[in-house]
Amino acid sequence: LYLSEHALAGLLEARDRFDLVPFAAPPEMGAGASVDLGGRRARDFAAERTRGAKTDVEKAIKLFYAVRDEIRYDPYSLRYGPEFYRASYTLEKKVGWCVPKGVLMAALCRSAGLSARVGSCTLKAGRVIGVPDI
Repeated sequence: LYLSEHALAGLLEARDRFDLVPFAAPPEMGAGASVDLGGRRARDFAAERTRGAKTDVEKAIKLFYAVRDEIRYDPYSLRYGPEFYRASYTLEKKVGWCVPKGVLMAALCRSAGLSARVGSCTLKAGRVIGVPDI
C-alpha cells in the first residue's frame, strides 16, 4: 500500500473542507470489539510513532507509515474469529492483511486523539469500483 504524504494530507483536508463528519468517529468514541485501543501496547506504539508531530496531519502520516512499514502485509494470514480482527492481536503478531491492518490503524489514530473508523470498498484489479454508504 502506498499513499504519498501529499495525497494523505489532501484526503484529510478534503474531509474537513467538505464536512465529512459522518464518515469519522470521534476519538472519544473509544474502544469497540475490534478497535480495542485500551491496551498499553497500542497507546505506547501510537505515542512513540507520533512523537514530534505538530499537527493531526503529521500524526496521521506517521501512523500510516508505521502500520505500512512495521506490520507485515500477509494476505494468507486470514483467520476466522473475532479475536483475529482485533487491533491488539495484529499489533502483537506484527502481521495482518488489509482488514486487520485497517482496524489497527483506526485504533492507533484514536489512541493518538484523531478521529478514525474503519471503512471498506470493493477493489477489482487494484482499482476502487465501489464504496458502500457508511
